[in-house]
Order: sequence, then C-alpha cells, then structure tokens
Amino acid sequence: MSASSNDPASLITARGAAVAAGDAVHTPAAESVQYTSHGVVLVTGGAERALDALDQLPAPLRVVAFVPNAPDAMAVRSGLRVVAAPITSLSGHLGRFTATTVPVDGEPVDAGRLGWSADRYFDLVLDLNDPPLLAHEVPPIGYFAPGGGVDLAAALDRIRTQPAVSHKPRYFTYRRELCAHAAAGIVGCTRCIDTCPAGAVASAGDEVAFDAFLCQGCATCTAVCPDGAVRYSSPPPETTLERLRAMLDAWRASGVEPPRLVVVSDEGPLGAAIEANLASPVSLPFRIPVLASFGIEAWFAALAWGTGQILLAVGAATPLASRRALRDELAVAHAILSALGEAPERITLSEGAQVPPAAPVTSLGAPATALPMETKRATLYAALDHLAGNGARFAMPISLPAKSSFGTLDVDKERCTLCFACVNLCPTDALSGTGDTLAELHFTESRCVQCGLCEQGCPEKAIRLVPQVRLARRGREAPRVLSSDERFPCVHCGSPFITRRTLMRSMELVKDHPLIQQEGIERLKLCMACRAHATMHDALPGRD
Repeated sequence: MSASSNDPASLITARGAAVAAGDAVHTPAAESVQYTSHGVVLVTGGAERALDALDQLPAPLRVVAFVPNAPDAMAVRSGLRVVAAPITSLSGHLGRFTATTVPVDGEPVDAGRLGWSADRYFDLVLDLNDPPLLAHEVPPIGYFAPGGGVDLAAALDRIRTQPAVSHKPRYFTYRRELCAHAAAGIVGCTRCIDTCPAGAVASAGDEVAFDAFLCQGCATCTAVCPDGAVRYSSPPPETTLERLRAMLDAWRASGVEPPRLVVVSDEGPLGAAIEANLASPVSLPFRIPVLASFGIEAWFAALAWGTGQILLAVGAATPLASRRALRDELAVAHAILSALGEAPERITLSEGAQVPPAAPVTSLGAPATALPMETKRATLYAALDHLAGNGARFAMPISLPAKSSFGTLDVDKERCTLCFACVNLCPTDALSGTGDTLAELHFTESRCVQCGLCEQGCPEKAIRLVPQVRLARRGREAPRVLSSDERFPCVHCGSPFITRRTLMRSMELVKDHPLIQQEGIERLKLCMACRAHATMHDALPGRD
C-alpha cells in the first residue's frame, strides 16, 4: 500500500464508496402494527396540575379526569367528566388503556365504566401524578407523564394532534423452537423478560409472549437473546450484516488503510467525542435505527471483514437497559479479544462525553470472504474461527462473566445418576444420552446457551453452569462425556436396564421406608418386564 493511498482525499473517497455500497443493499419493509384512537383521554393527578391541563384539551377530544381533590362546585363542559377519585392502576397502550380506581367493597372499580367508550378503554393518558403510575423506562405509546424532562406543553400538543389511525413497525420476530425460556414447568432463560425496558415481554408457559403494541423497538431483547429466538426485524440482522459487509468490501477495494467503524443510531444526539471521531477521514459511519440491534456477532463480523476498530456510539435516548445489555456483551467481547492477543479498545462503547480510546487502525489479518447469517451464534462462531485461524493455539477455554450465554457444565459425577432429566429438558440439544451397557451423558459446548434448565431440573442438583467460550472449533463442537456409569443387569434376565448409581440411589431412598420390605427393595434389581411378571405372579399364584 502506498503512502499516498492514506491521504485524507483517498480516505474520503473510500468512505463515499462504502456509503454508496451500503445504500445499494435492499432493506425489506417490516410488518406494521396499527393503533386506533377515538380521542378518549384519561387525565389523572392532583388538582393543581390537572385542572389547568383540562382547559387545553378541547373538543373533539373527550376527557375523563380523575382528580382526588377536585373542587365540589367545579364547572364542567361538554366532553369532560371529572371524578373526585385517584387512579390506582393503569395498563395498556394507545387505543386500549385500562385503569382502576378506588375499591368498592374491597373490589377495584374499572375506571372505564365512568368514561366515554362502550368498550371501557381509554385511548390516551395524561399522567400528572408524582410519581407517575407507570415506571417503565420506555413508556407505552399514547402515555404521557410530563416531568423529569418531559414538557407538559409538548405532551398536550401530541395528545391534541394524535391521528385516529397510526402505525409503527413490528420490530421483532420470535422463533419458539429456539427459545430456552422454560420446559416442563421449569424456568430457564429469562434474559429478554428481565431486560425489556418497555415491559413488552412476559412469561407464557414454556415460551415467552412479546406484545407488539408495547414494544418500541429498542432491540434490547435481541441483544441478550442467546441464539436469536427473538430477532430484530426493522431491518432484519442479515440485512444489517450484508450492508456492513458491502461497505467494508467497498472501503477495502479503495486501497486505503482499514477504517474505524463508528456505529451510530437514531437514538438522539451524540457526544462531542463521537462527533469528532465521525469527522476523522479514517472513520466510517455505520447508521442503524437502534444501537442494541448491532450485537456481539456483528462486532466480530466487522473485525473479520477488516475493520480496525469499532466505536459503539450511545445516543442521548439510548435506554439504560440497552446500555447495560451492551456493557455485558462488551465484557464478553473484551475477554475474547484478550485471548486473541488484541487490545480491548478494538471494540469500545462510547457514552456521553467519554473520549473513545485509540486502537491500532489495522485489521486482524486477511479479511473473511463470507460468514453465515442464519443465527447470531453461527455468525459469531464463524467470525471467531476466522480470527483465531486454525485455533490450535487456543486450546484453553476463556473464562467469561457470570450470566454469559456461552459456557460449559460442571457435573458432579458422584451425584449424577444418569437419569437424563437434563437431556429431556435441554432446548438446544447441547446434552444427549447414549449407551446400552455403558450410559454416557454427552455435551456439545457450541450449542449450550447457559439457560439453566438442566441445572434447575436436575433432581440430584449435580449440575453447575460454567460461563466460558472456546476459540478452538473442535473443542466447542466435539461432543465430550460429562458423566458415565455402567448399567446394572437385571438379576433375572440379565438385560442391562438401569445405571448402577441410579439403582444405589433408589435403594438408599427406600431402605428405611416402613411399608417396603427387603423383598421389595430387591425387586428394584429387576427390569420393568421381570418386575411386572413377578408382581403378577404374587397376585395370581400358580400362574405364569
């Protein structure tokens, strides 16, 4: 590479080519969610704030104000009702809010009974309580709680101008077959539920339920989901990765040094430090709707495709939940970079006025040609395989922070009875059981998402999660034996039917039972067929 190829003019040309290549990638339109509003507004709060606001919500809006200390002789107008009682609970979203007010005879009263709609729903809510009724970091669409930086005049203007019909994207897709939330009534992974700042995710038996009307597309759930059971869809991750690859290919084709990838979102203004980085000729801006939609698999894909450093720019409106999720993923990324012998500054999360640390603007070897995009783990592992080469020098696993979605299992061989309850619970087939005369519990690390179902469901409490990742492909993809035991042969027919540890454990549990005699304990040594035959023989003596 000639020195002249790195002058500012050449870098600016490379950036223009990269941006053009990214713009040429087709972005499919996401499905949409429709809201319908009939202009019924619930106002709740103290008289000092609420009564002033009512004058600014004229017809055709129809308003129901729950004001506990409202004056008895308060004048009302057409389209306004005032109830001298507080709202005690609130839920829902634009067009379908429900609320309750003070109980009567111990039962909460549906506030919608005092409203304007036959279906008892409220379309919009102006919450002037302190503190507000809803505590979600990302409140539902149609809900306004002025205070803490939210301007009352702006909230009133948005209520007055709310259209009868509005749309937003359905920001996610959900694949039940990949979900590791629960099985057989045992709860495993709850990452999306725990992190959603909008309260749009809830447990629904063995799967999770995503409320498309509450979801506002922050993508925090997709950042923490271990294997893409929930995926961002506006745009989908394969589109984002294809645009990233096209941009980096075009930059590299210009013959200049590798870029510093600056990932910026639509989540509000950026800090001055990031703005300064964007102005640098060596920086390549990569614009996405929300920062959390660009996760750890995309970071390492960018490094594998030849970028030198990645700056993740936090916007002023990036939710705190998204920031926490990104910090957790960043800790995993930094552990991997350290194992690769690279500085953690290769991937940096820049927040506020923080000045991003400099990293070598050089690629980590020859760029990869293509990476799979079917799931986030497939993309990540392929990128790691490329960056680690043949992996021969990375035989040892990399320890990761607690609650990581990558790891292995530590099985107490003395406690494990090879009952295979863990195998039946495992949602990703990371665990399997085999063997006729020798029972074995097999484990494939690349498939494990550390959901905890095996740990929670093990009747002997013999399993412990161990967060780690292996850069050596064979080490994480080759099944290995975690526990094994010989099968005990039936004392009557000789067929192996139960592991020795399971038999010993069963005999230990019943040996002191007052209703089980020694003969019954000995029958535990019979296979099911021989045990049934013996039981029948006892019930019907003289018959085989």
